[in-house]
Amino acid sequence: MLSKELDIFRYNDFRSFLYDAWKICSKQFPYFSLRYIASRLDMKSHSSFTQIIRGRLRLNKEKLPKISKLLRMSKREFQYFERLVHYNQAKSPIEQRERLSELSSFVQLNITYIEPRSYEIYTKWYHTAIRALVAAIDISDQFDKIANTLSPSISVSEVRTSIRLLEKLGLIERDIENVLKPTDSIISTGDPELPNAIANYNLQMIDLAKEALDGFPKKQREFSTLTLGISEKSYGRIKEEFSRFRKNLLHIVKEERHADRVYQANFQLFPLMKLES
Repeated sequence: MLSKELDIFRYNDFRSFLYDAWKICSKQFPYFSLRYIASRLDMKSHSSFTQIIRGRLRLNKEKLPKISKLLRMSKREFQYFERLVHYNQAKSPIEQRERLSELSSFVQLNITYIEPRSYEIYTKWYHTAIRALVAAIDISDQFDKIANTLSPSISVSEVRTSIRLLEKLGLIERDIENVLKPTDSIISTGDPELPNAIANYNLQMIDLAKEALDGFPKKQREFSTLTLGISEKSYGRIKEEFSRFRKNLLHIVKEERHADRVYQANFQLFPLMKLES
């Protein structure tokens, strides 16, 4: 990349990236003006570049290699940039989902893998909920606020115990203003074989889903089911789609900058007939 200050993989909008590239490079390189950019991209006027940044003009695919050369992108940086442009300019929700899946393979998720000794966080559903809550809302020691914000509500004593546990395990910490924050954005067991603690956690979340079906209005929750006749091969393909979809959700969360609520997403796929082991 032309400037070491630019990291394309931190962007989820190519327009913001191009704007920052122009601002940063123009400070480091006096010649890097809008007119210079336009000339290198074979644009009739520098206003075309500003219109693209503002979202008023589409960026044609023919310009992408020229932008790559202008900013001295590596092969991987260009591949990500190209997919980012396609994602941002997708013409339908279906195309946008497909492009998001392509982007996911380029971005390293900041995942903390939970060691077995830390599986205690999965003994109660509200441990992970509180961890997600402090990422969305500024909270220090307002334990009563946390207790009443969660649904279903829990006791102040349970909140206090949960926060102590999360701090002990290094999953949340306090900033200089004593506000609680998660230490990492994403946590995972990283093990497909579920120990009893996590299996019980899944059961708790299934129970919460049943309560949410009647406890929240339709506009605040999403429920759907499918009954499928499939082969063992298709079962494997569906599991792969589940994995891909979960990864896409994690990328959406990674890009989130204005979280104000906590949601639970459950994934189940199970047989409705007896199968040979």
